[in-house]
Amino acid sequence: MMEKLVNEQMDEVKKVMMNGGGDQEKLTAVNEKYGKLLSEQRAKQEAAAEARASSAFGKAATFASVAAVPLSVYGTASEKLRQLLEVFDTFCSRYFVAFTVFYIIIKTGHFVLFPDFP
Repeated sequence: MMEKLVNEQMDEVKKVMMNGGGDQEKLTAVNEKYGKLLSEQRAKQEAAAEARASSAFGKAATFASVAAVPLSVYGTASEKLRQLLEVFDTFCSRYFVAFTVFYIIIKTGHFVLFPDFP
């Protein structure tokens, strides 16, 4: 709503600037008009915010915002732990596969070169 009022004020100021060449009295009148409208809108919004804060829903929202902080920390920590474990898993998996392939090559070569040797 505030943005709408500001845009309307800007449009009226543009009209005054285009038509009258910047008549100071008209500009002052437009600014005063929208100053009052914006003040009234701000007062309505503050009253509505205070009513929400004192309602049951507002109290629940306050509790939820307090509970959201530890949940956010837990979420961030678990994400970082997951990323760390994925990096570790990828690292270990690559080298485990490389070690296994190398071991099979060595054992196959050993069997081919020294068939009777256990």
